[in-house]
Amino acid sequence: MGTKMNEIDPNSDDLADILVTLPCRHTFTVETLDGHCGINDYYNRRDGVWSELAPTPTDIQKSLACPLCRGPLNTKRYGRIQRRADLDMAEQNVANSSRRALQEAEKSVCEFNLDEESGKLAQILAQEGLREPENDGEQDEPVPANTCSSEFIASKSLFPINTEAMHGKTLRRFGFSLAAGRAWNKCIWNLVTAYEKAVTISHERFPLLRTYDAAVSELNRHYSQLLAGGDLVPPHGVPFQEFALLKAKEASGFPAPPKAHLRFRVEAFWTAIDVRFKLVALIESLSLHPSLRHSQVVEGLHAFNHFLMECVQHDAKRAIDLAEESQSQRQVLRSALLLMRARWQAFAIKATNWTAVQSNHVVVRERVNEAEAGCAKAKRTIERRRRTFLEKMGGHPDDQAWAYENFVEPAEEIVNKWVELKTQLQETSYGLTDEEKRQIIQALAQGNSRELGI
Repeated sequence: MGTKMNEIDPNSDDLADILVTLPCRHTFTVETLDGHCGINDYYNRRDGVWSELAPTPTDIQKSLACPLCRGPLNTKRYGRIQRRADLDMAEQNVANSSRRALQEAEKSVCEFNLDEESGKLAQILAQEGLREPENDGEQDEPVPANTCSSEFIASKSLFPINTEAMHGKTLRRFGFSLAAGRAWNKCIWNLVTAYEKAVTISHERFPLLRTYDAAVSELNRHYSQLLAGGDLVPPHGVPFQEFALLKAKEASGFPAPPKAHLRFRVEAFWTAIDVRFKLVALIESLSLHPSLRHSQVVEGLHAFNHFLMECVQHDAKRAIDLAEESQSQRQVLRSALLLMRARWQAFAIKATNWTAVQSNHVVVRERVNEAEAGCAKAKRTIERRRRTFLEKMGGHPDDQAWAYENFVEPAEEIVNKWVELKTQLQETSYGLTDEEKRQIIQALAQGNSRELGI
């Protein structure tokens, strides 16, 4: 900017002499607007000539505007730059709406009144807990937890386990009546709604991802046709389809596949896991309710809880996989912390289920050994995850401080819980007391992934 009109040569092809008038009526040379819009970030030059597309910047791009009045800059020359800014704006809108939905879901989980709901549900289960086939119209036998697990848990699922796994319909498969299933659904309605929000967000396809997939698909078709016609030859030993896809990704204009959707998907997994942690605490609270203490209902509740904890551990592992794929190292640590918590809770639930009848010196020794193994595994996980995190983050002091505060400290608390539970098991031959079980249940119910630094 600053060139005077009488200094412009209208017959020149130099970019410093070609004028562009914007809709706001401000006029600039192409050279000025090229610099203002950052055109060199989007196209490569060779011998002074624009030769090819450059990968688009990785950071968020702002919408183009007049350098003087900030009015719209919609010149065709900068169409690719403006479209990328439009995509980033749409991406931000989807991200913000997803973030709000997850916050609402977490709020519902936190506001769930465990004591109140377990009290109301216990009264119904005490009266109509177990199935009566002649009244229920259900003649099939209750199913083992591993049968439900194989039905709902897919080894490489990209999304949290189906909501139906928590419904009263699934509870009935563990021997409960139709009335019990309906009461269960009513009790956990807000939690199910929160879970469904998380699942919906995990399926969200962000604008950049949709654009990337469409570009790669079209370019893949183009290069496949060139290969089929002999106009393009792959390197020796490289299959045609693999080479066509590689060329398509290179020509897509993206430096790498977009990953923002993966990071939100990981957060959706966290919320889904929080919901099931709350359900697990609810069931454990029910099992100690005076009206159900010696009821056959408790056995079905324990089986259902075992199934839910299998679901939690599965989804925690998938969250780690997705976080590693998105290269978000902090999410990897947070997801690993969730898995550590889930493993402790799974064992703690088993401990609350043991009774004096099931206890003898051999069984107690087995339980103590299992607790020792769990504790040792947790310690190894802390060191391995911390070391890997620092290696990938370059060992910066800020990252070290973050890892200690958000992973090492809460992970060491989980190790302490293993040690405390092991000590309790060593000191009794008759199973845990009701008070010890209540303390464990309180620990199960405490916090969610965000309150715990997860």
